[in-house]
Amino acid sequence: MYVSKARIVFFCRSPKFGTGGIWKVVEGQIRSLSASYQHSLVSSFREVWAKFFSDRSVNEVFWIHGFSDFVVIKGLLGIVLLRPACVIWQPHAHPFVAHSRPFLARFFFTMFGSLLAKLSDVVVSVSPLERDLLYSLGVSERKLKVVPNFVDDAWDISDDSLELSSDFGDLLQSNFVLVVARDEPNKNLQRVYESTTLLESSGYKVVVVCPNLTHRHSSWFVFDQVDEKQLKSLFRLSSFVVIPSNFEAFSLVGLQAIQSCKPLLCWRGVGLSSFSGSEQFVRIVSEDHIEVEDIRAVASLKRGISTSVVHEFLQQFRFTQYQCLVNTILDKLLET
Repeated sequence: MYVSKARIVFFCRSPKFGTGGIWKVVEGQIRSLSASYQHSLVSSFREVWAKFFSDRSVNEVFWIHGFSDFVVIKGLLGIVLLRPACVIWQPHAHPFVAHSRPFLARFFFTMFGSLLAKLSDVVVSVSPLERDLLYSLGVSERKLKVVPNFVDDAWDISDDSLELSSDFGDLLQSNFVLVVARDEPNKNLQRVYESTTLLESSGYKVVVVCPNLTHRHSSWFVFDQVDEKQLKSLFRLSSFVVIPSNFEAFSLVGLQAIQSCKPLLCWRGVGLSSFSGSEQFVRIVSEDHIEVEDIRAVASLKRGISTSVVHEFLQQFRFTQYQCLVNTILDKLLET
């Protein structure tokens, strides 16, 4: 017997603080919920506090998203206030060295993150790479569940109704590499900056989609903001996609590239590369900057990518499977 109309409170920091990718995951989880569950979404401790005063009934599940000191500490306080029957923590964790304040990140996790892990009934990771990181931080194997991110069917390459946008001018006739990132230390756009001369000498222009980019190469084509149709067009037009990040627990950008039948250049620390079959699409750069051998290798990968190969790889990330995993975790937690 299962709890009827069990309530789930999702807690995630506002996307204005650079957590847009996490919000996409939360939106997917909300879409996944079966008819047995109700939900609410809070993005600040003030909202948690208001929920405590407005509704004293039991919140069956408190699902916390994030690894920052803000989320961890506020999440712990939320557990005290809401007194949920079950706690799920999805850290979206990064190695401490990938944080802008590595010493403080380690301090807060040691002091508070380890406590949150102990209080959580389930800890969710999005890739085997993040799972192994959480093991190293002391999260028990018994609690840890891997729930990969899911593909957005709107990006399906078989959708040939998509018209390439004319907004990109000369790029329509050029070979270029695409970078989609935020301007922050972990995204490490410096790697692309240092590799630009080699990329250009190899016949590729560099296109960067990054809001409020402060440090840019003079030859880059930079888009501060594009709509979804334009972004799809850039993926489809590009020769390959570069992910320069120090660490990505999963990488939705990488998934969008593969959905667009494009290979990836990335460094070790991108979770998508830890899944079976990813070697057909991903070239791991071994040095701190791109080498000629990397460009040759990614060009070779591109020749081997077909829609059938893409569809086969993406089966493990279909939304129906994601939905099943989410509801299985909830059902087992609330089973009576």
